[in-house]
Amino acid sequence: MNEDLQQQLKKANRTAVLLLVSAIIICILALQLENHLHWWALLPYCIVFFPVFLLKKYKAVVLLRVNNNWFMALGSVIPVISWWYGESQTRDIKIADGPVLARAIWFILLFLLLIWYCSRGLKLTSGRFLAIVAFMTFVFMMNTVNMIRFANIRTDISTPDYREAVVTGKYKENWKNQPTHYYLSLRGMNDRSIGDVSVDKEVYLWVKKKDRMGLYFHKGALGIPWYTVAPVKLWP
Repeated sequence: MNEDLQQQLKKANRTAVLLLVSAIIICILALQLENHLHWWALLPYCIVFFPVFLLKKYKAVVLLRVNNNWFMALGSVIPVISWWYGESQTRDIKIADGPVLARAIWFILLFLLLIWYCSRGLKLTSGRFLAIVAFMTFVFMMNTVNMIRFANIRTDISTPDYREAVVTGKYKENWKNQPTHYYLSLRGMNDRSIGDVSVDKEVYLWVKKKDRMGLYFHKGALGIPWYTVAPVKLWP
């Protein structure tokens, strides 16, 4: 490997580290600023394009077979930070996953087109590089899902449908290698069955049978229904 490529690789590795630090700072800023304007919560979404920037800028050294070629691997992991941040923004919101994923597919196709454009001229036969691209696409998809959820909820100006229900039972599902999911079985106040709803672990442990639950059902700004649920005595 000539000296020019070695220097460019070192620069690519340093840039990846700087982007990692920048991603952390962006998320901290978003946490501080979202109290003033909730649209700041979308700021971390720009982090999903950090690995694309690395690919475009340092394409000449992406496929070098040397031990210190790790900048794309690190770059592909950076958007996990914004994924975690997005999850924290919609953790208490219940929304149908199917319609969200259907809308996310279009963004994923555009992202793959962008990856193809930025990697033109490369011989894409490296299993390691293809694995990195696959991981980048997966993390991009999860970030996009969170963005769609957020936009659907925060721009929703429809009048919610409020209902109250009584807890008739609760249970949890714990599949192998999967996080535990918690559910409450609810019956409407007029003996109308609302069915089982997913709740957080804290709510699951807090409520008891025959407790009253309040539910706000929303239409969603993007046409994706969502709702919030909590014990009636916890509503402000």
